[in-house]
Amino acid sequence: MNSTLDSAKPKQWAVTILLGSLFLSGISSIINQVVWQRSVGIYLAGAETISSMIVVLVFMLGLGLGAHAMGRWAGKPGNPLRTLGVVQLTLALANAGVCYLLTLDISESIFAFQRMAVSIGIPLRALYAIVSAGLLLVPCFLMGLTIPLASEGCQRQLNYEEKRLLSVLFFLNTLGAVLGALLSGFVIMPIIGQKSGLVIAILLNSLAGVLAISLGRHRAVRTAPSEEVPGKPRGPRPTWRPHPDLVLGFALGFASLGFEMYLFRIAALSFASRPYVFSTVLTAYLLLWSLGVYLAKGRKDRIPLYLVLTAVSMALVPALRAMFCPATANPKLGPEAMKVMIPCLIPCFGFGILFTQVATRFVKSWGRDVGKYFGYNTFGSCLGILTVTLVGFEFNPDYSVFVIAAGMGMMMLYLRRGWGARDAWSNHRPLIAPALVALVVVLAGQLGLRVAGVSLAPQPSDVTASYYGKDGVIEVNNKLDMRWDGLWHSFLVQDGNQVGSCNWKLAMVPLLCHRGERAPDVCVVGLGTGITSATLAKSKLVDRVDSYEINEVLKRIFRDYPAGTMNVATNPKIHIMWQDGRAGLALNADKKYDLITQQPLYLVQSGSSCLLSKEYMELIKSRLKPGGVFCIYSNSMGYVEQAELVRATAAAAFKHCESFGGGYLLVVSDSPIVYTEESIEAKLESEGDGPLATECRSARMGVDNLVKYHDSPRMNWKCPYIITDDHPLVEYPHIVKYLVDRARARKNN
Repeated sequence: MNSTLDSAKPKQWAVTILLGSLFLSGISSIINQVVWQRSVGIYLAGAETISSMIVVLVFMLGLGLGAHAMGRWAGKPGNPLRTLGVVQLTLALANAGVCYLLTLDISESIFAFQRMAVSIGIPLRALYAIVSAGLLLVPCFLMGLTIPLASEGCQRQLNYEEKRLLSVLFFLNTLGAVLGALLSGFVIMPIIGQKSGLVIAILLNSLAGVLAISLGRHRAVRTAPSEEVPGKPRGPRPTWRPHPDLVLGFALGFASLGFEMYLFRIAALSFASRPYVFSTVLTAYLLLWSLGVYLAKGRKDRIPLYLVLTAVSMALVPALRAMFCPATANPKLGPEAMKVMIPCLIPCFGFGILFTQVATRFVKSWGRDVGKYFGYNTFGSCLGILTVTLVGFEFNPDYSVFVIAAGMGMMMLYLRRGWGARDAWSNHRPLIAPALVALVVVLAGQLGLRVAGVSLAPQPSDVTASYYGKDGVIEVNNKLDMRWDGLWHSFLVQDGNQVGSCNWKLAMVPLLCHRGERAPDVCVVGLGTGITSATLAKSKLVDRVDSYEINEVLKRIFRDYPAGTMNVATNPKIHIMWQDGRAGLALNADKKYDLITQQPLYLVQSGSSCLLSKEYMELIKSRLKPGGVFCIYSNSMGYVEQAELVRATAAAAFKHCESFGGGYLLVVSDSPIVYTEESIEAKLESEGDGPLATECRSARMGVDNLVKYHDSPRMNWKCPYIITDDHPLVEYPHIVKYLVDRARARKNN
């Protein structure tokens, strides 16, 4: 160690500035992730689960590659802090480019490119992966460089050797991510929009870069990182065999992100798939993880004990979920209702402690080793996301937790062999055995109850069948009602009870509004239980029904309940396409329809704006034949301003608009819409004595009820806002009310 190093003293004020830079970088990173993921999904992958997951994996893979690369190159930058500043400014430039692209109308160019790729035999999912990698790998790679560069700068330029500072670096960066998750979920997406969110991220990256560059004037007190800081030697190890600490880092990444996927699934089952549910879980997860990181600062190395205790707390989550979480979702519950999930989040705290303790144990040369450790941890995270989503979601989600908890317990065997009987075990050896016994008892007890037919999951007593899949969970009760992710969505047909239902009307009302003599080509976006598609297929005026559906769990419903789904899977007039409806319509540019209708999707559900935005409605209009009609489900469940928002968006895209059932559904077209008793009778005459005419004239429905279903007097179709891809306001009804009331108050004043 040279004299410069001996004489240099840590610069506390400089470290404070660096921590501020990392805090800003953490805020920006989550904003970037949320906006990039949503933007790429809208323009490229749609809402289909695997395609959307590809975007997430590319994001995580880029982070891991960046961290791993910096682990190898940590000694190359002569001025790590200045390099960190350049990376942050480069990220700002990349975001500026994305922000500019979002201001352009490039959707048709993107879809034309996708159509060309499909025509030469490239599978869509492979195309999504290639394009996502091309768009996101470089900026995500740059993000992955930041923590290793900051760590290297602390040790080489600011002369810090106290490893507790590493905990603070991790903590401040993650705390920034917590704030970024809050801003993204509760401010940026609902109130100011994606492009404005990117502007905020650009400013944060720029400020973080300027702060880091300002520290770059400090000369490095080391010309290169030392190969080993004095201390405990690691010992020789074959180059092909990773250090046990890196293996444990990989396993922690797998377990922590696998557990996070589990939390997203159970939160959706208990509180509905709403955007605030995702944001709340993400925020709480990051907050508890960061607190664990901070509290691990300076504590004794007790990794084996914390590993087993975290596994025990995770194994208890299914029981805690049964005790505290609702059995079915309520779409009107707000974020405050999710406080009952706090006991289920305890393992997140343990993951934060373990992450820090393993990192500080492994790290000697800060930039090099932090990069390696982050890389292994992130690669494990990618595998955890893949495994739990593609495999674990096909079963009861609690089994994923049991497997992960058991795996963490088994890691003890690996560590015992990899670490040996060194002092890492000595401080708490008497506590490890009881903790392992507790883990075995908890796992065996819950699995035994399941074998005996006793479920700890919060499940309604009337459920007779549950279907699990990567696209969600569908439950059937003894009344043949169907719950999708905890929400009632439809029912299985028996004794003609579908006649007069909302799904039946989503077929009949637009068919009766269509002024042509025939409607040979119709499209249903969202197949559901098949009532809408099968009803349209009964019509003598319809030749073909194209149905788009992304939830492939329904295949098993169609198999087990053919009569209850009106044999929709085997009807020769119905052509089911298992893909996102918006992406399918965009790619199938040559197909035009006389009628397009949408199956119900709760307006408050996450992603509903993708099928309600002005851009989507313009796409629908381009796929309608002259005189074609489009039917929109618009049940706002009593949120008046939310319903007005949907109607105003429809009116901005189409010339003629009518509402039915008190605004429950809308029919829009660029041609005049006629819906009178005379037009209905004329249409039924065209049906002759077919089943649809019989159903419309039945005692259950009746022509008079069809006529009265039309809203008169006309409803309000004006609103200060409309739904756009950039501004998915419809998914946040309380914020819609606040913004609309404020805008109208300003206008009145």
